[in-house]
Amino acid sequence: MKIRTTLTALGLALAAAGTFAQTTNPPAVPPMTGAASKPLDMNAREKMQEKRIEKGMANGEISKHEAKRLKMEQRGIDRAQKRAEADGQVTDKERARIDRMQDRASKDIKRQRHDEQKAKPPVDGGAPKQ
Repeated sequence: MKIRTTLTALGLALAAAGTFAQTTNPPAVPPMTGAASKPLDMNAREKMQEKRIEKGMANGEISKHEAKRLKMEQRGIDRAQKRAEADGQVTDKERARIDRMQDRASKDIKRQRHDEQKAKPPVDGGAPKQ
């Protein structure tokens, strides 16, 4: 009999505690600060990667064949970005996919710029022809 009374009292205490827990307000979430609060500018990142490819070509770290493959990878990212933006809103899932693609491309650029394979730099120093 004592066990039954104790269990009943414990059950009522837990039920009352659950009721109080549901009526309290959730703690305020502090506003996001720093880099996480800024929207990711995918175009700026893509432009930086294209500049890295051009710089690598200019100083001979990236051959024409490597540059062609890296630029194809950049065009693939651009197509994925355009598809994501087609409906007027980029979802978190789409943004994460594009981020992964850009991360992979960045690693590929770094790998090609720092491999042992070197291209001959242009005679004119890579200046654009007029």
